[in-house]
Amino acid sequence: MTSGSTPSELRLTLCQVAAVADVETNLRKAESAFEEAQTQQSDLIIFPENIFFRGSQDEVRTVGLSRDEFVARLGGYSRQSEVCAVWGGTPVRRAGNFYNTALIISASGELIAEYAKAHLFEYHGSDQQLDETTLYDRGQSPLAFELKDWRIGMTICYDLRFPELYRVFAGAHLILCTAEFTHTTGKAHWEVLLRARAIENQCYVAGVNQCGINPSLSVKAYGHSMVIDPWGEILTVAEESETCLHCVIQKNRIHDVRSRIPALQSIAHRIEW
Repeated sequence: MTSGSTPSELRLTLCQVAAVADVETNLRKAESAFEEAQTQQSDLIIFPENIFFRGSQDEVRTVGLSRDEFVARLGGYSRQSEVCAVWGGTPVRRAGNFYNTALIISASGELIAEYAKAHLFEYHGSDQQLDETTLYDRGQSPLAFELKDWRIGMTICYDLRFPELYRVFAGAHLILCTAEFTHTTGKAHWEVLLRARAIENQCYVAGVNQCGINPSLSVKAYGHSMVIDPWGEILTVAEESETCLHCVIQKNRIHDVRSRIPALQSIAHRIEW
């Protein structure tokens, strides 16, 4: 398959899924999404955090793999469909520790880049207690990659609350946020934070969230995956059920916004592309 897009546009598929505590079930859902992305001639398919496995921390420890083992297992989906993929959060095992890691795999099935989540979620409410630090170690470095002349920043879930991380990607065309934002925090903050990150960086932001209930923790995810344009407008948004969103984004929209308000020219620190 040859994508119909040009370097001035990028075709995205956002896969909003209710993953469960069963790897094979989740991979069947992913395979179906790849087929849809191929039909849409997508350049990039993005899966949410915990797409590979969604369960308790003890259960996650039993399914963690090394980076190379994950690539060997997941790369075939991209090779078959010829679609680059972001596996939004996998439990990568390294030197006896676990890292919540996004794996970016090329259309030929090879690893382009990996990003270990820098900010680990904690929620201490009267309704529930959640703490990722008891399972994962923190990643240390921001991650950006290029696809078809598009500069793309990578973040995961709780990272969305830290504008200083997003500012590192000043000059990017697109920033991704893969997530399992809970219904409580998502209803209050998901949309407004995604829009803020797009507005302040004058780029597209794609937020890809889980939906449904984590069966082991009884925690409901918010869904509402969406794509925001550089002006802060919502281009497409899901409800709270499993679905694939398809969106074509355009570089000329970025150029238009940045020419009207040249805010990025005043940034003192930015990533070197």
